[in-house]
Formats: sequence, C-alpha cells, structure tokens
Amino acid sequence: MRARLQGGEFVVEVDREEVEEFASHWPCSNLTTSAAKEFSFSAGNGDLIDACTLSDGQRLSTLEDDGPALAALAEEALLFGARALDLRSVLEIRFPQETAAAPRP
Repeated sequence: MRARLQGGEFVVEVDREEVEEFASHWPCSNLTTSAAKEFSFSAGNGDLIDACTLSDGQRLSTLEDDGPALAALAEEALLFGARALDLRSVLEIRFPQETAAAPRP
C-alpha cells in the first residue's frame, strides 16, 4: 500500500497483489483481484470520500466489488494511511486503541 496527502484528503493505493492477498482471506469475496484499488479519505476525520478500481491506467467503479470485503479493505487502507501519514486526528477518531497507549504531549 502507498499513501499520500492530497489537499484535505489522503489517498491510499492498494496494488493488485495486495488485493489478491486480502481476498484470499475472504473466501466468498467478490473483489476484483485482477486490478488495484484506490481509496480517498478525509484527512480530518477519515470519512471515505471515493473508491475506485485501477486497471490499465483507468479509474473504474467499484460497484461490482461492493460488499463486506470491500468495506474491510477500505478500513485496512484507512488505518494504513492514517499511520503512514501520522494523521493523529483520524487515528483518534477511527482507531482510538491506536492512540490510547501513546503519551499525550
């Protein structure tokens, strides 16, 4: 996974191989494993803004992938991006267990 800030949001890309590995843990998953996924989240609170499938340089709908596996992958991408970019507000709102052990300044 790769994360980058982009204005008031952050984007997390999940490569095809990572999607395939993730889907292998969801036997009834309908995730398209032949393409990467991209998720955009609010940098302030972690709300999901957009999701797409990346295939051959095109951004495609995730409609065919919709379901619990896509939601779980988005949640994993959210946590990865918040950690990688050190977005404390997102971690505190969405993953309070992540910040509970960290001392406050």
